[in-house]
Amino acid sequence: MEEGMSNYAEYRVKKENTAVDTIKRFFLILAWVIFAILPVLIGLSSTNLTAVIYIFPVTCMVSIPFGRHTFKMTYIEYEYAVVTGVMRFDIVNGAMKRKSWFEAKIGDMSLLAPYEGAALKQAELAMEKAVHVYKAISSMESPDLYVGLYKNEKGEECVVLFEAINKFLKIAKFYNRNTVVKQVRY
Repeated sequence: MEEGMSNYAEYRVKKENTAVDTIKRFFLILAWVIFAILPVLIGLSSTNLTAVIYIFPVTCMVSIPFGRHTFKMTYIEYEYAVVTGVMRFDIVNGAMKRKSWFEAKIGDMSLLAPYEGAALKQAELAMEKAVHVYKAISSMESPDLYVGLYKNEKGEECVVLFEAINKFLKIAKFYNRNTVVKQVRY
């Protein structure tokens, strides 16, 4: 049992909120409040009290699920799992809804190194040509930032930025001898 678990690693990172994310969240909350209150105010302005009695419950029934659905889109986490040499990346919205994003074989990566120095220059050049650039990171300032370059099953150039952990690096070194290992936090 111990041997099978040594080929497995997973890590989840929360995307840090930027100023744009904070503004989006503010306007979403403002929209929910307006959506909930506006029909009630319109109903109160009419002389018909039964309109208010019908409008308020319908507004609540619509705005609460709408609010939950849109709010979870502003809370994003990225998770990767490595199982027998294959990295699977998922996006987790609102800590509730998981969506499979993409997979990459560690052995097929032409570069797997820290996002610094020569690898940084090579990655920036690859990002300009790449068809897909995946960023599964909390922020670009993360000290554990790694880059992987590979071709997907369609032969398209892909670049993935992610935050590495020590267990992943041990597995990656086993499946891809070209992996550059440096000390990471976790």
